[in-house]
Amino acid sequence: MKFSFARTAFLLVCLLQFLHLAVSALSNLERRADLERRAVPSSAYVQLDYYTYTNGVFSGQIYIKNVAYSKIVTLYYSTSAGVWNVAGNSISASYSAAISGTSYEYWVFSATITSGGISQFYIKYDVSGNSYYDNNSSNNYKVTTTATSTSTTTSTTTATSTPLPWAQRTIYQILTDRFAKSTDSTAGCSDFSNYCGGTYQGIINNLPYISNMGFDAIWISPIPVNSDKGYHGYWATDFYNLNTHFGSAADLKALVAAAHNIGMYVMLDVVANHAGPTSSGYSGYTFASSSFYHPNNCTMSDSNQNSLEQCWIAGSLPDIDTENASNVNILNDIVHTWVTAYGFDGIRIDTFKHIRKDFWPGYLSAAGVFATAEVYSGDSSYVGPYQQYAQSIINYPLYYPLLRGFGAKQTLTQLKTQIAANKAAFTNTALLTNFVNNHDNPRFLNTYNDLSLFKNALTFTLLAEGIPIVYYGDEQAYAGGADPGCREPLWTSGYPTTSEMYLFVQKVITKARKTLATDTYMDLWVNDRIFAFRRGKGLVVLSNYGLGSGTTQTMYLSGQFTEDQPLVDIFTSQTITVSSGYVTVTISNGMPLIFV
Repeated sequence: MKFSFARTAFLLVCLLQFLHLAVSALSNLERRADLERRAVPSSAYVQLDYYTYTNGVFSGQIYIKNVAYSKIVTLYYSTSAGVWNVAGNSISASYSAAISGTSYEYWVFSATITSGGISQFYIKYDVSGNSYYDNNSSNNYKVTTTATSTSTTTSTTTATSTPLPWAQRTIYQILTDRFAKSTDSTAGCSDFSNYCGGTYQGIINNLPYISNMGFDAIWISPIPVNSDKGYHGYWATDFYNLNTHFGSAADLKALVAAAHNIGMYVMLDVVANHAGPTSSGYSGYTFASSSFYHPNNCTMSDSNQNSLEQCWIAGSLPDIDTENASNVNILNDIVHTWVTAYGFDGIRIDTFKHIRKDFWPGYLSAAGVFATAEVYSGDSSYVGPYQQYAQSIINYPLYYPLLRGFGAKQTLTQLKTQIAANKAAFTNTALLTNFVNNHDNPRFLNTYNDLSLFKNALTFTLLAEGIPIVYYGDEQAYAGGADPGCREPLWTSGYPTTSEMYLFVQKVITKARKTLATDTYMDLWVNDRIFAFRRGKGLVVLSNYGLGSGTTQTMYLSGQFTEDQPLVDIFTSQTITVSSGYVTVTISNGMPLIFV
């Protein structure tokens, strides 16, 4: 085939243009990769990573310098009309993950802008009494409706998908020994004070049972070798090696991988305060002699903080000397090894108040992941300051009024009072972990045998401000008593997915928490018997009437909901509308109402 000179020249020009575009494209790809690698700031305390604003949803990610654990990150924005309202036009960001190999963390934000739109914003970072700003070099960030990068390059950068932060997750607490065996056996356990046979493989086999309820995080028991009868994991001897009752290292890695494959986080329970009991010395212990521990010569008293930190729990659990620098280094190395070897996404820290506070920053830095800490006390003025040392605290101050209000049918106004006290005592109540049952206390239904009251208490836990934790067995209405009675094997239930409580939990999480709980919480109407609050666009009406009782109640909710806009209860399809600020609801058989 013959080509004319003109055609040949034309083809050569096209080829050169193609090569130029290809090289340019490759250059842009390389430049984007380079920009991604350099995205973490070198010294700034706060810096925007990216944001998106689509269909009224404003969300994004921020870099935060990790200099302490009492942090507040807030975005302030102006409306499309240019109105700044610092009190109203603000969005709280929440911790997402540590950035490996750096001193920075990812924080994320997401909010539905319901009215007025958004045109500009800046970021404020409050930490350790100081405030830092990212206001785009005093120009503020100008908002568009497309994904935007802070890069100055002309290349388009698409925001990468970020997993939901812990603040938006719903946690299912598992006692590894009691949740599921590796086989399908439904045989019971004759001795709750010893091992019953639950394993990591058993959890893997039943992850769909958990995820189908809507849970996107699990909390599992401590993993190291324990002393005799340490089925719960809190009596470690050899901190570096695994408790083989639960499975092998490969099994544990497989569990974490299986959870991650379905978008589920895994939280590890950890203990730094003490080792397991011993009557014959410390052979086989990581801390292998009495010199590693505080002397067992005192008795704990809640009125003496030094005794809480120095004495042995129950006089039998060797209290690790955390003033000893060598011990501190070992404990930090242990938690770092656990998290990095198995890929855990967060930790729950046991007995947090039993170690001096200034021990914890180094420990949490070594862990490098989200942490919620147990401070076993109902006094928010005592518990609150501990949030300066962990991002999240288990919400015992709210647990007790929750039981009294819904279980004992005392006034529900005490919940409102406690929420206000928590706001004053804690730095970020959105990160507190809420619960109605756990492994240390009799189950709600053991003390208060009323399924309606339990449903109300559990709904509050799932939809109020904070991160909810549901204890395994709640979805099957377990009613065990004091430890170890509240640590029943779940396999005896057969894991039914059509039981009343399973379907209830599933509906509250999938139909309400997933859609409402990333938005504003506000209690609206409270008296002795009814607690009504707003979560996003939803109205939640709870009561302590109990089975067989109910009422019709008119409430004034002026300005909170659109007039004459129907709201429908997810359980009964009862439909209500707000008229002149008033709404009337009917509570039947004491059941909770969730209007969306």
